[in-house]
Amino acid sequence: MVDYSKRLYSLDVFRGLTMAAMVLVNNPGTWSFMYPALRHAAWDGLMMADFIFPFFLFITGFSWIIARRNHPDSTKTKLAGKILLRSLILFFMGLFLTGFPFFDLRTIRIPGVLQRIALCYCIASLCFLFFRQTGRILASISLLSLYWFLMKNLSAPGFSAGDLSMAGNFASYLDRLLPGGHLWTTAHDPEGILSTIPAAVSCLLGGIFAEFFLTGKKPEFAAGAILAMGAGIAASFWFPFNKNLWSPSYTLVTAGGAAIFFSILHFFFESTKWKVAARPFEIMGKNALILFFGSGLLGRILLFVKAAPYGHTQSLKTIVYTTVFEPFFRPAQTASFLYSLVYLIFWFGVLYFMDRRKIFIKL
Repeated sequence: MVDYSKRLYSLDVFRGLTMAAMVLVNNPGTWSFMYPALRHAAWDGLMMADFIFPFFLFITGFSWIIARRNHPDSTKTKLAGKILLRSLILFFMGLFLTGFPFFDLRTIRIPGVLQRIALCYCIASLCFLFFRQTGRILASISLLSLYWFLMKNLSAPGFSAGDLSMAGNFASYLDRLLPGGHLWTTAHDPEGILSTIPAAVSCLLGGIFAEFFLTGKKPEFAAGAILAMGAGIAASFWFPFNKNLWSPSYTLVTAGGAAIFFSILHFFFESTKWKVAARPFEIMGKNALILFFGSGLLGRILLFVKAAPYGHTQSLKTIVYTTVFEPFFRPAQTASFLYSLVYLIFWFGVLYFMDRRKIFIKL
């Protein structure tokens, strides 16, 4: 049996690694030049960067089970209230980020990463709260099956049933019905309404694997990871890996990958001499909300603030990149990557300062 009366070092490391990867992917010196590993698949396909978001949702579900076991006396009614409040706060934090700095209600993007996390957390947490292990597994299967059925049998008007193109798929069509079209693009939003259903399953699967792990069921944990990856690969022949649509194949293969990756981290870093090597990622993992919100907010400030010496035409980010990184590093992908790496190191410094003073911000 695993001792879950304290934080799992390896889970914090997993969260920190995931957040670090997110910062590197989301903050290149220029979007025009990025190493392939840091790019998302344009539509169908699976790149390394496509594992980041489902890994975080998996960790969210895993963490919920640990937190629940550490506070077993909390009533379901009280916990349900906390779940709803936390979800609302996360959702409106996401709206703040997507709207900053103009907050134009006519064009503000309503979906977003934090908004999706809030919805997935809410759906999965309520399932964790009111269902037992078997019920959670059945809920996961049912939600994926429902999504599969809708996507393979419906489409946007003018397209054949089951069309999975950006313009023709049913999920994008539903998003375009959103009043005012408050989306990432006019055709599609990667954090849209319908695709939040399988994304919530990523969170649910994190909790299911956590139950196996915390009760010492190592064979079930390993078998579940292999089964999820195998089922995801098999499903991809009918419904390709697609982060934008959060396809069931993508949901399953990333959940299996997350379980395997966590088990590797747990083996190497939970109670071994290698633990100190992962300390920077543990620090980032313990203050993940600050890293996500802070790095996103500062990134937008650097992008929108113009510098007077440059005629108010160039953003601070462009000036820093073109004067400090671009002239001295080749190829351009290296300069772009080093900008994002320095940005990550800056945020590690902020979080290290907070960690030293035992300042941890969480909802």
